[in-house]
Parts: sequence; structure tokens; C-alpha cells
Amino acid sequence: MKKCVQCSGEKWENSDVPVSRTIAGCTFSAEVTGRRCLQCGARYAGQHALELFDQMVARDLAESGVASGEAVRFMRKVIGVSAKEWADLLGVTPETVSRWENDQRAIDPTALRMLRAATLDRFHGHTTTVDKFRQTLTTRTLGAAISLGRIVDAA
Repeated sequence: MKKCVQCSGEKWENSDVPVSRTIAGCTFSAEVTGRRCLQCGARYAGQHALELFDQMVARDLAESGVASGEAVRFMRKVIGVSAKEWADLLGVTPETVSRWENDQRAIDPTALRMLRAATLDRFHGHTTTVDKFRQTLTTRTLGAAISLGRIVDAA
């Protein structure tokens, strides 16, 4: 950030910035690394610090067992998977994911376990759970294509 959004100031100092998120009625608060405008005092959290904070919030949600639609959506977004891709990986429709995330239907217990595992993986810097899902989806799609005769030998 070159100029302050509030005053157009250009001089900064490092500063802790308070942030909070309320997800499914649970409020999470912390101070993250950021910058403070020396002209007006406005503080801005750094993008990387906010991403780490979101990962910690998602981890806490996953570990606590919160299963509301809002928590499900938040965890899915933190692991970096779109609703459509998550639906494909789980073998459900995007509408089903939407119903889970909008509290119109309880999330499938297996899907919730997988989401929690993927969230904890992400927190620890891994993508093992999502990678396994993607591999399974690729194998499943390839198998379906072969059985439908869509794959032909190039020889």
C-alpha cells in the first residue's frame, strides 16, 4: 500500500492491527501485523496476516465441531475450494453445497469430516485431503469416460 486510503498519507510504520471475525455466532479476535499511517493513524492489516488469521479461525471451527452453514462456507473458502469444485469432489450437486451453506439442509456427516480434515491440513500447510479427493475425482472421471467409450487408443 503506497498511499493511505483515508488521507493519502505516504508515511507508514509497522503496527499491530486488531481484527475479528464472527462466524456462526462465535467471535474470534486477534492482533495481526500491519501498518499505521503516520499522518492520520489509520491502521491496515497485512494480507498475509489476515490469511493466517482466517486459517486459525477455520482451524478452531473445525476442531470445535461447529457445523452451521456459515462455518461450512468459511472453512471451504479458507481451504481455497470453490463451491462447484467441492460439490464435484464430494459427488454431490452444487445446489446441495448451497443448501448446506445456507442452512437449508444439514451437511452430510462424511462431507463435514472431510471438510474438517481439509481445513486442518490447510492450517498445517498441507493439501493432502483435497489432493486425495482430486485424485479420486480424476480416476472416477477417467473410469466413466473409458466405460462410455470416450477414451480411444491413439495407436
